[in-house]
Amino acid sequence: MMKIADDTFRWYGEGRFDAAAMKRGTMLTERAQRELAKLSVIQPIPQGKTNTRLFDRRAFKRASLVGPLWKQVGLSLQVAGTIIRGAPSLEAFTFDQLDPWEITFDVRFPVDPSTGFPPRRKFKDGSTENPFANPAWFDPSVPPRAEPGDYLIAIINGRYVVCGRHGEQLDWLSTYGELSNDMTRFEWWSSFEAAEMLQWDVKQVSDADHKAAKLAIDSPIAKIELNASLALRVAIRRLLSIDPLDENSQ
Repeated sequence: MMKIADDTFRWYGEGRFDAAAMKRGTMLTERAQRELAKLSVIQPIPQGKTNTRLFDRRAFKRASLVGPLWKQVGLSLQVAGTIIRGAPSLEAFTFDQLDPWEITFDVRFPVDPSTGFPPRRKFKDGSTENPFANPAWFDPSVPPRAEPGDYLIAIINGRYVVCGRHGEQLDWLSTYGELSNDMTRFEWWSSFEAAEMLQWDVKQVSDADHKAAKLAIDSPIAKIELNASLALRVAIRRLLSIDPLDENSQ
Protein backbone atom coordinates (compact mmCIF):
# COMPACT_ATOMS: atom_id res chain seq x y z
CA MET A 1 0.00 0.00 0.00
CA MET A 2 1.24 3.50 -0.82
CA LYS A 3 2.60 5.35 2.20
CA ILE A 4 2.99 8.96 1.08
CA ALA A 5 2.62 11.73 3.66
CA ASP A 6 -0.34 14.06 3.21
CA ASP A 7 1.89 17.13 2.88
CA THR A 8 3.94 15.44 0.16
CA PHE A 9 0.79 14.35 -1.64
CA ARG A 10 -0.65 17.86 -1.43
CA TRP A 11 2.57 19.31 -2.85
CA TYR A 12 2.59 16.78 -5.68
CA GLY A 13 -1.08 17.37 -6.44
CA GLU A 14 -0.48 21.10 -6.82
CA GLY A 15 2.05 20.26 -9.54
CA ARG A 16 4.38 23.24 -9.21
CA PHE A 17 7.93 21.89 -9.34
CA ASP A 18 11.01 24.10 -9.23
CA ALA A 19 14.37 23.28 -10.83
CA ALA A 20 15.62 21.37 -7.78
CA ALA A 21 12.56 19.15 -7.66
CA MET A 22 12.75 18.56 -11.41
CA LYS A 23 16.40 17.57 -11.11
CA ARG A 24 15.69 15.20 -8.22
CA GLY A 25 13.10 13.34 -10.24
CA THR A 26 14.33 13.59 -13.84
CA MET A 27 18.10 13.77 -13.17
CA LEU A 28 18.25 16.69 -15.62
CA THR A 29 20.28 19.75 -14.68
CA GLU A 30 18.65 23.17 -14.58
CA ARG A 31 20.55 24.03 -17.76
CA ALA A 32 19.01 21.03 -19.56
CA GLN A 33 15.58 22.00 -18.23
CA ARG A 34 16.00 25.51 -19.61
CA GLU A 35 17.07 24.11 -22.98
CA LEU A 36 13.98 21.87 -23.11
CA ALA A 37 11.82 24.90 -22.33
CA LYS A 38 13.58 26.93 -25.05
CA LEU A 39 12.87 24.11 -27.51
CA SER A 40 9.19 24.05 -26.37
CA VAL A 41 9.54 20.40 -25.36
CA ILE A 42 8.30 21.40 -21.91
CA GLN A 43 6.51 24.60 -20.95
CA PRO A 44 6.91 26.45 -17.63
CA ILE A 45 3.78 27.43 -15.75
CA PRO A 46 2.88 31.01 -16.86
CA GLN A 47 3.77 33.55 -14.18
CA GLY A 48 5.65 36.80 -13.62
CA LYS A 49 9.16 37.09 -15.05
CA THR A 50 10.70 37.62 -11.62
CA ASN A 51 9.18 34.45 -10.16
CA THR A 52 10.92 31.09 -9.90
CA ARG A 53 10.46 28.93 -12.98
CA LEU A 54 7.97 26.15 -12.20
CA PHE A 55 6.77 23.12 -14.15
CA ASP A 56 3.59 21.06 -13.89
CA ARG A 57 3.22 17.28 -13.66
CA ARG A 58 2.96 16.78 -17.43
CA ALA A 59 6.18 18.69 -18.03
CA PHE A 60 7.88 16.67 -15.30
CA LYS A 61 6.81 13.35 -16.83
CA ARG A 62 7.83 14.42 -20.32
CA ALA A 63 11.26 15.49 -19.09
CA SER A 64 11.72 12.26 -17.14
CA LEU A 65 11.47 10.32 -20.43
CA VAL A 66 13.53 12.74 -22.52
CA GLY A 67 16.41 12.32 -20.05
CA PRO A 68 17.27 8.65 -20.77
CA LEU A 69 17.11 9.16 -24.55
CA TRP A 70 19.46 12.12 -24.21
CA LYS A 71 21.89 10.88 -21.56
CA GLN A 72 22.00 7.17 -22.33
CA VAL A 73 21.16 6.91 -26.03
CA GLY A 74 22.91 10.11 -27.07
CA LEU A 75 20.07 11.82 -28.93
CA SER A 76 19.80 15.58 -28.81
CA LEU A 77 17.30 17.09 -26.40
CA GLN A 78 15.20 18.26 -29.35
CA VAL A 79 15.10 14.85 -31.06
CA ALA A 80 14.45 13.04 -27.78
CA GLY A 81 11.66 15.48 -26.93
CA THR A 82 10.01 15.04 -30.32
CA ILE A 83 10.08 11.25 -29.98
CA ILE A 84 8.42 11.43 -26.56
CA ARG A 85 5.80 13.99 -27.57
CA GLY A 86 5.00 11.96 -30.67
CA ALA A 87 4.52 8.59 -28.98
CA PRO A 88 0.89 7.53 -29.60
CA SER A 89 -1.33 7.47 -26.46
CA LEU A 90 1.67 7.89 -24.14
CA GLU A 91 0.65 11.24 -22.71
CA ALA A 92 -3.09 10.78 -23.21
CA PHE A 93 -3.24 7.49 -21.30
CA THR A 94 -0.01 6.27 -19.70
CA PHE A 95 0.82 9.59 -18.01
CA ASP A 96 -2.45 9.48 -16.07
CA GLN A 97 -2.37 5.71 -15.54
CA LEU A 98 0.95 6.00 -13.68
CA ASP A 99 0.11 9.08 -11.62
CA PRO A 100 -0.05 8.48 -7.83
CA TRP A 101 -2.58 11.32 -7.50
CA GLU A 102 -4.90 9.74 -10.08
CA ILE A 103 -4.43 6.29 -8.51
CA THR A 104 -5.17 7.44 -4.97
CA PHE A 105 -7.89 10.05 -5.41
CA ASP A 106 -11.13 10.07 -7.37
CA VAL A 107 -10.65 13.35 -9.20
CA ARG A 108 -14.17 13.22 -10.61
CA PHE A 109 -15.32 14.68 -7.27
CA PRO A 110 -14.45 18.06 -5.72
CA VAL A 111 -11.85 18.54 -3.01
CA ASP A 112 -13.12 17.98 0.54
CA PRO A 113 -12.36 21.23 2.47
CA SER A 114 -11.79 19.27 5.67
CA THR A 115 -8.98 17.15 4.15
CA GLY A 116 -7.78 19.20 1.20
CA PHE A 117 -8.14 16.14 -1.07
CA PRO A 118 -10.75 14.61 -3.35
CA PRO A 119 -12.30 11.37 -2.02
CA ARG A 120 -9.82 8.51 -1.86
CA ARG A 121 -10.35 5.59 -4.18
CA LYS A 122 -11.21 2.24 -2.65
CA PHE A 123 -8.51 -0.41 -2.54
CA LYS A 124 -9.46 -4.07 -2.57
CA ASP A 125 -7.18 -7.10 -2.66
CA GLY A 126 -4.17 -5.00 -3.63
CA SER A 127 -5.89 -3.33 -6.58
CA THR A 128 -7.74 -0.06 -7.17
CA GLU A 129 -10.87 0.99 -9.01
CA ASN A 130 -8.56 1.60 -11.97
CA PRO A 131 -7.80 -1.85 -13.45
CA PHE A 132 -4.63 -0.51 -15.06
CA ALA A 133 -3.17 0.84 -11.80
CA ASN A 134 -1.14 -0.91 -9.13
CA PRO A 135 -0.88 0.73 -5.68
CA ALA A 136 2.45 -1.06 -5.13
CA TRP A 137 4.08 1.12 -7.79
CA PHE A 138 4.74 3.80 -5.18
CA ASP A 139 5.13 1.57 -2.13
CA PRO A 140 8.56 2.09 -0.48
CA SER A 141 8.72 -1.61 0.40
CA VAL A 142 8.28 -2.73 -3.23
CA PRO A 143 11.20 -1.94 -5.58
CA PRO A 144 10.29 -0.70 -9.07
CA ARG A 145 10.51 -3.31 -11.80
CA ALA A 146 9.39 -3.90 -15.37
CA GLU A 147 5.89 -5.30 -15.67
CA PRO A 148 3.86 -6.88 -18.50
CA GLY A 149 2.06 -4.19 -20.46
CA ASP A 150 4.59 -1.42 -19.72
CA TYR A 151 4.75 1.16 -22.53
CA LEU A 152 7.90 0.73 -24.61
CA ILE A 153 9.56 2.98 -27.17
CA ALA A 154 12.09 1.22 -29.39
CA ILE A 155 14.59 2.48 -31.95
CA ILE A 156 15.25 -0.23 -34.54
CA ASN A 157 18.53 -0.27 -36.48
CA GLY A 158 19.12 3.34 -35.46
CA ARG A 159 16.23 4.43 -37.66
CA TYR A 160 12.65 3.29 -37.06
CA VAL A 161 10.87 4.46 -33.91
CA VAL A 162 8.09 2.16 -32.78
CA CYS A 163 5.93 1.87 -29.66
CA GLY A 164 4.84 -1.38 -28.02
CA ARG A 165 4.22 -3.19 -24.76
CA HIS A 166 6.65 -5.03 -22.50
CA GLY A 167 6.23 -8.77 -22.91
CA GLU A 168 4.78 -8.48 -26.40
CA GLN A 169 6.45 -8.62 -29.81
CA LEU A 170 6.85 -5.26 -31.50
CA ASP A 171 4.43 -4.65 -34.38
CA TRP A 172 5.75 -2.71 -37.37
CA LEU A 173 2.30 -1.12 -37.70
CA SER A 174 3.12 0.82 -34.52
CA THR A 175 6.01 2.60 -36.24
CA TYR A 176 5.32 6.31 -35.83
CA GLY A 177 8.48 7.90 -37.22
CA GLU A 178 12.09 7.53 -38.18
CA LEU A 179 15.48 9.06 -37.48
CA SER A 180 17.87 10.47 -40.05
CA ASN A 181 21.05 8.49 -40.78
CA ASP A 182 23.05 10.55 -38.29
CA MET A 183 20.19 10.42 -35.73
CA THR A 184 20.03 14.22 -35.52
CA ARG A 185 16.52 14.64 -36.92
CA PHE A 186 13.21 12.84 -36.32
CA GLU A 187 10.40 12.69 -38.88
CA TRP A 188 6.87 11.68 -37.96
CA TRP A 189 5.12 9.40 -40.38
CA SER A 190 2.26 10.96 -42.31
CA SER A 191 -0.24 8.43 -40.91
CA PHE A 192 -0.15 10.29 -37.59
CA GLU A 193 -2.26 13.44 -37.93
CA ALA A 194 -0.88 15.01 -34.74
CA ALA A 195 2.46 15.50 -36.49
CA GLU A 196 0.99 17.93 -39.00
CA MET A 197 -1.03 19.64 -36.29
CA LEU A 198 2.16 20.38 -34.31
CA GLN A 199 3.94 21.47 -37.50
CA TRP A 200 6.90 19.14 -37.03
CA ASP A 201 8.84 17.31 -39.73
CA VAL A 202 6.48 14.88 -41.46
CA LYS A 203 7.38 12.20 -43.99
CA GLN A 204 4.87 11.07 -46.59
CA VAL A 205 5.20 7.31 -46.13
CA SER A 206 5.16 4.95 -49.11
CA ASP A 207 4.54 1.23 -49.41
CA ALA A 208 8.29 0.77 -49.71
CA ASP A 209 8.75 2.52 -46.35
CA HIS A 210 6.23 0.18 -44.76
CA LYS A 211 7.95 -2.90 -46.18
CA ALA A 212 11.38 -1.71 -45.03
CA ALA A 213 10.07 -0.99 -41.52
CA LYS A 214 8.40 -4.39 -41.30
CA LEU A 215 11.60 -6.17 -42.33
CA ALA A 216 13.71 -4.20 -39.85
CA ILE A 217 11.32 -4.67 -36.92
CA ASP A 218 10.67 -8.35 -37.60
CA SER A 219 14.42 -9.05 -37.86
CA PRO A 220 16.31 -6.22 -36.13
CA ILE A 221 20.08 -5.92 -36.27
CA ALA A 222 20.11 -3.57 -33.27
CA LYS A 223 17.37 -2.42 -30.94
CA ILE A 224 17.32 0.27 -28.25
CA GLU A 225 14.36 0.15 -25.87
CA LEU A 226 13.07 2.68 -23.37
CA ASN A 227 10.59 1.28 -20.87
CA ALA A 228 8.63 4.51 -20.55
CA SER A 229 6.30 3.19 -17.84
CA LEU A 230 9.16 2.04 -15.61
CA ALA A 231 11.11 5.25 -16.22
CA LEU A 232 8.06 7.27 -15.14
CA ARG A 233 7.53 5.21 -11.99
CA VAL A 234 11.19 5.54 -11.00
CA ALA A 235 11.23 9.29 -11.65
CA ILE A 236 8.07 9.89 -9.61
CA ARG A 237 9.46 7.79 -6.75
CA ARG A 238 12.61 9.94 -6.74
CA LEU A 239 10.52 13.13 -6.88
CA LEU A 240 8.49 12.00 -3.85
CA SER A 241 11.68 10.86 -2.05
CA ILE A 242 10.35 7.30 -1.90
CA ASP A 243 13.71 6.06 -3.14
CA PRO A 244 17.10 7.60 -2.31
CA LEU A 245 18.72 9.64 -5.04
CA ASP A 246 21.39 7.74 -6.96
CA GLU A 247 23.44 9.94 -9.28
CA ASN A 248 24.47 6.86 -11.29
CA SER A 249 20.95 5.54 -11.84
CA GLN A 250 20.41 7.39 -15.12
